[in-house]
Amino acid sequence: MTPKWTVTADDVDVTDALASRLVSLQITDELGFDADEIAITLDNAGGAVSAPRRGAVLKASLGFAGAPLVLMGHFTVDEVEERHPPRQLSIRGRGADLRAASLKTRRDEVYEDTSVGDVVKAIALRN
Repeated sequence: MTPKWTVTADDVDVTDALASRLVSLQITDELGFDADEIAITLDNAGGAVSAPRRGAVLKASLGFAGAPLVLMGHFTVDEVEERHPPRQLSIRGRGADLRAASLKTRRDEVYEDTSVGDVVKAIALRN
């Protein structure tokens, strides 16, 4: 089985640009309230790879040749690091933009005669 993958950055497919330089692509599916994470390491010999901006949205899909790829999620870039030697670019992102102010705001609300589904929908729409 041959692994296949795609990555977009802010809705631009960058898979072909990264394919020859990919060292590793790791996605961690966290449990509970921890955000999922993506970690991409690229060979950046000659400084040929431009680092994505912090806050860029990466979308990653994984799978195998001959089968449909599975969308693993959308990740907001929160860390970019250049390492030497060898010259490598490390990109990390989280599945939720935990920097968003709305996620850090304390709220007290009462939901009477409301289904759990409607409460979850209200919170999701707000954030």
